[in-house]
Formats: sequence, structure tokens, C-alpha cells
Amino acid sequence: MAKKGGALAGTACTVTDGPNKGKTGTYTVDEEGNLWCEGDWGGTQCATKCKDAAAVNVGQVFDYASTGGGVMYEAEGLFSNDAGDIFHVKAALNAKSMKSKKLVVARVQPIPLSSLRVTSSALDRALGKAIEQNLSKRK
Repeated sequence: MAKKGGALAGTACTVTDGPNKGKTGTYTVDEEGNLWCEGDWGGTQCATKCKDAAAVNVGQVFDYASTGGGVMYEAEGLFSNDAGDIFHVKAALNAKSMKSKKLVVARVQPIPLSSLRVTSSALDRALGKAIEQNLSKRK
């Protein structure tokens, strides 16, 4: 469910102001349609205090010199372009030359949880139920 600012319930968020500034959680929407960023630390109503959290792991540097690979910077995560398309990216860059050694980019289409309720796959229905239960606990 998209709400104020285009945020999507169930996606990662970061609080940008107030006592929870810097905390990361998940967007939720209350009964009145208000957007919240919530985590095990509590919650903050997001009127103007939240932003989408980067869904990328912190890249890591690995030294593959003994195998002839050199020092590599590797990262994996979700990224979006200005049009709002979401991409899953796996990358390996040469840490010295900054040139790409491996780059895999795949467009990702989020699946609405409501579609999992009616799928013929029992495993997919169970996955949808587990996700919805987790999200309802965050309210």
C-alpha cells in the first residue's frame, strides 16, 4: 500500500528527525492511513521525519591477490532509478582501478501480499501469511 511520499508498507525506512533519528525500521500504515517507521526500538510517525532506507549491504573489500584477482570491492543490494524501478545488483569492482569486474543487474517486481493469499502454491500462501503476521506485530 503506497502512502504519503510514495513509501511502500513493508519496505525499509530510516527516521530523519526527532528522538529516533537515525534508526532504521519498516514502513507500516495505521488504521487512519498514517505512515510509520517502526522497529524493535518503537516507532515514529513519518509525516516529514522518514526516508526510504538504503537496502544495500555495506560493500566489503576482499584481497584475492594470491589467486590473481587483486583487491576487490564487492556489494549486493536493491537500488531504484529516478523512474522508481527496482533492481537487484551484485557487483565486484577492482578496488585499485575502480573498474567493474562483475556486474549483474536484474529488475525486480514486488509481489503484492494479497496475491500470495490466492496462489495455488501452499508454500507461497504460507510465506504471505508469515510476512503479514510479522508486519501486524510491528503495529
